[in-house]
Amino acid sequence: RIAKKKLAQQRAQQLAAAMAAHEMRQLEKENIRKRRIYEHMLVEWYDQRRQQLLQATLYDDFTNAQKAKIVSRRRAEETEKRKRKKEREQHLKEILEQRRIEEWITEWEQFKKDRIAALEQKL
Repeated sequence: RIAKKKLAQQRAQQLAAAMAAHEMRQLEKENIRKRRIYEHMLVEWYDQRRQQLLQATLYDDFTNAQKAKIVSRRRAEETEKRKRKKEREQHLKEILEQRRIEEWITEWEQFKKDRIAALEQKL
């Protein structure tokens, strides 16, 4: 009976060890996969950044057409930034104006209630 109990404990320990080892291998595989995905994304980001810098950098040996294209691209980007900034400012102004109106309406409603209550007290 004691031998069976020890044998069962040994099997349970072996099974637990095997399961732990299997889980560790799975975690290691998952970490390797995540690392590869991260490295791939990083390489893509650097490639895109390099392309952007190449497209935005003027070199002396570029032709006039290439230089004009780069200058035009820079101007378009600056124009787009200004446009987005103006849109954000306009959106903020609209939100502030709407809040101001809502607060005024709330104050007006309270004023009306107070006036009605005052009139009712006089009667």
